[in-house]
This record gives sequence, C-alpha cells and structure tokens, in this order.
Amino acid sequence: MNNFFEFSALISAFLWSISGVILKTIKLKNVLSFPFYEAIISLLLLSVVITFFYSWSSIFTQNFDSLILFVIATSIGCIGFINYVTAIKKISIGIVFTVSASCNFLMISLLDYFLNLVIYNWLVLFGAFLILISIFILNFEYISKAKQLGENFRGISHSMIAGLLWGFATYYNDLGLEEAGFIDAALVRTIVWIILPAAITLAIRKNFDSITKKSYSIKMILAAILATSSSLFWFISLNYTTGSLSVTLGNTSPIFALIIGYLFLKEKISVNQLFGILFSLVGISLVILFR
Repeated sequence: MNNFFEFSALISAFLWSISGVILKTIKLKNVLSFPFYEAIISLLLLSVVITFFYSWSSIFTQNFDSLILFVIATSIGCIGFINYVTAIKKISIGIVFTVSASCNFLMISLLDYFLNLVIYNWLVLFGAFLILISIFILNFEYISKAKQLGENFRGISHSMIAGLLWGFATYYNDLGLEEAGFIDAALVRTIVWIILPAAITLAIRKNFDSITKKSYSIKMILAAILATSSSLFWFISLNYTTGSLSVTLGNTSPIFALIIGYLFLKEKISVNQLFGILFSLVGISLVILFR
C-alpha cells in the first residue's frame, strides 16, 4: 500500500490535467476567481470526507508549527498560481508549463539536496531529466512558433516566478507533513485559498467573475472537484516520499492531457509528441524502479 501512496503524485497529475483542460474553456477576467470558487467547493467536499471518514476532533490537533508551515506553503503556492495564470494570458501555455515545471523541479531539488540532504540514485536523476526533456519536446511546437524572447519576457518571468514559488511551497508542505496528516494540509490549503484571494480582490477593488451560465457553473464545479482530488493525492504523495520525487511525477500532467485528448477528443498526436510521451514513460519507469 505504501508503494501506491508514493506514486499518488501520478494520480494527482492525471486529475490536474483534466481540471486544466476544463478550466481552459472558462474565460475569467479575475485570475483569482477559480482558486476562490475551487476552495469553497473543496471545503464542502473535505467537510463531507472528514464527517464520514475521519473525526473533526482529530483535525488540527497536530503540532502547531506544522499548521504554520501549511499556511506559509499555501500562501506561497497561491501567489505562484496567480503568476502561472498571468503568464498563460501573455504567452502560450506550452512555454508557461515548460518554464514553470523546470523551475519548480530545480528549486525543490536544490532545497532537498542542501537542506534535507536527499541524494538520489543517478538513474532516478536521469529519469527526472527525461521527464523534463519530454515536457520540452511536447511543447517544442509552441516554443518554436513563439515571438522573440524580448516580447515574451513578462510571460516567461511570471512562469519562472510561479515555478520557483511552487518549489518553496512543496518544501514547506513537506516539512509540515512530518508532524501532521494530509487532511490537515488539505484543509489549511482550502481555508487560505478562500481568505487570500478574497483579501487581494478586495484590496485591488475588483469583483470575482459571476458564473451565471449553467454550462460555466457545471464546468467550474467539475474542475474544482478534480482540482480538490488532485491536491489530496498530492499531499498523500508528499506524506510518503520526498518533495523532489513528488514534483518529478507531478510534472507528467501534460502527458496525461495529451493522451486524454487523443482518446476522448480525437485530437491528433504528432511525431514530436510521441517522442515526448516515450521519453516521459521511460523517465517514469526509471524513477519508479530506482527511487
């Protein structure tokens, strides 16, 4: 069972990729709208899970320092998400994901190596490298068609900031999970993602997007449920393995998005994308076998 939990980051990536595909079809003026609505739905879902499968009396009874670490991690992660969505509005999502994923892996790997003294087998590192290469290959078409680097500087900058912040968020969540459970981490994330976007939106005097259309509301709810489930599996993964290993497996989400598009949306897969999938699968296999 522990082996399953170690690789729950793959399930997280799968659910997150579907959520992202749905979210892409929803046009939002305020980038904070989705995390706010998703957090509200997440709170409702977690309340049901805790009521029927856990005990409310056991929630937040862990080390107080862990709760502080979760708050810090979630706040950093939320700011990273804002930069991620801002970057998507300026440049192609392919470039955004490539840059942010690389920076995320680089940051958490450095933190794991220097602060947690984590040293991996070279085959695991090679597998992680192949997964990063696969992300580049998958998005090569977008990158090659992009305008000059100077024109995309702001978008790339936001992508880098998002990835680096996510690396720090993963590190602090990993620390917090040493003395607390993943349900505590998920609940703190939900509460912070309600408060922080609401506070920022009030401060900049904007309004959340009104999801009045039935089709939009259904998509929002579905995307939120998937994102919530993805975060739960992500925390489970962090609880059973290191941050850098979780990030490595979590970076496979574009592979799942590609396969889902091929199977259910009848989207074509190019030769480059086939090579990307192959590189990613080999990388995943190396990480799993030699972790």
